[in-house]
Amino acid sequence: MPRLQRALLVLVAAFAVASILSASLPTVHTGQWVNSGALTEARSGAAAVLLPDGRVMITGGDVNGSPSSSVEMFNADGSITSGAPMSAARSGHSAFLLTS
Repeated sequence: MPRLQRALLVLVAAFAVASILSASLPTVHTGQWVNSGALTEARSGAAAVLLPDGRVMITGGDVNGSPSSSVEMFNADGSITSGAPMSAARSGHSAFLLTS
């Protein structure tokens, strides 16, 4: 399974369980987990979706007890960058990739 597909699985599972600030990726060859980039805010209830370019878009979530409008991108190199915020804060929502 390519690295970012594994990352999406890890991120989605982590968001469903508790607030998360950092991500870890499984390494198939060693069976170990490798730390990757850190989110700018610990959050729970966020949504994540794999984009066609291989990045994982992480949207909203509960940050310090309030819904967030932030958007962050998990990149192929393990780094995390900020995206343009959503027009409304959301938590416990879903995100889907729409095709044209």
